[in-house]
Order: sequence, then structure tokens, then C-alpha cells
Amino acid sequence: MQMVERYVRDAKMLIEMEEQRDTVAALRLLEATLAILPRIELTLELKAWCLLSLRRLKEVFDMLSHYIPSLEIGSDDESLTGSSDNSSTQLSREQVNISLEGLG
Repeated sequence: MQMVERYVRDAKMLIEMEEQRDTVAALRLLEATLAILPRIELTLELKAWCLLSLRRLKEVFDMLSHYIPSLEIGSDDESLTGSSDNSSTQLSREQVNISLEGLG
């Protein structure tokens, strides 16, 4: 556990440097942390932050799809379904790609 805490602390310091190579190094530390303890919320948030700052939006989307069960890609209709409060919203894969491209 002490090693995990050190990795997260070091990753935070690297992220604060705001250099791409430091962000990549932080991402490696966070991935090592997640390999040991896969569901640490802070680590997941920091990883998402690193991926966003590196403009690796597809990986952020994949990560969210994995950790948010209500976000599923349908195999029959090729749609993205997200549901909350018993209501569902369907977006086509094309709309999601356009939205992701708009972020970058």
C-alpha cells in the first residue's frame, strides 16, 4: 500500500509540471498503481486527466465505458446507450465520434 501511495503522490507532482513527457511518466505510474489496486477513484481520475491532457480521447471514452456500467455500445444497432433515472438516451457511434473530435 505504501508503494501505491508513493506512485500516486509522484504522479500528482509530475502532472503539476504540465509537460507532456511528465504527463506520460505520470500515466505510467498510475497504470502501475491500477495494476495493483484497480478501483482507486483518485487514481482513475488522475489517469483520465492525463489521457485528456495528452488528447487521447478514445482511451478516456474506453475507460469510462469500462467503469460506468450504464454506458454500453450496442452490437445490433451500433448505438451508444446511456441511461439515468430510468430514462435512456441513444447516440449513434458517429455522433459520439463527432463529439470527441470537437473536444480535441
